[in-house]
Amino acid sequence: MNRLARRIGRLGAVVAAVVLTVAVNLVVYGVGAALGATYHFTAATGPAHVDALTLSGFTAAPLLVGLAVVAVLSRWWGWVPPVALAVAVLAAIGSIPFMPFSVDLDPASAFTLAVAHVVVAGGAALGILAIRSLGRSPATRAVTA
Repeated sequence: MNRLARRIGRLGAVVAAVVLTVAVNLVVYGVGAALGATYHFTAATGPAHVDALTLSGFTAAPLLVGLAVVAVLSRWWGWVPPVALAVAVLAAIGSIPFMPFSVDLDPASAFTLAVAHVVVAGGAALGILAIRSLGRSPATRAVTA
């Protein structure tokens, strides 16, 4: 991973982690649908449905923002990636009880969306580890040393 991360840089690591995670979650979504997941639930405003676009957005947006913050801050502070790794994984896994299990999804949908949360945790970890492998930039080492 270190060689690839050096080749694509911080921006490439962020984009690759987001794209890969969205792609894997779309596969998970499709498998869940094939196994009977309907993704229908009741929201405060009435019946609702988690579609592939919604899943993609809720996968990409927090991952993109979080990894971008890590990519920028890790240039100056080496402690950012390890802290971000713990926070990202705990947030992704820790949010499972709130969605999908707090709404009235069928069991197949709830399980599939829980797996999607685990995939996001893995994607975040992959992106953060790639960014961490790049270390701090030489210019910022001189400024912060």
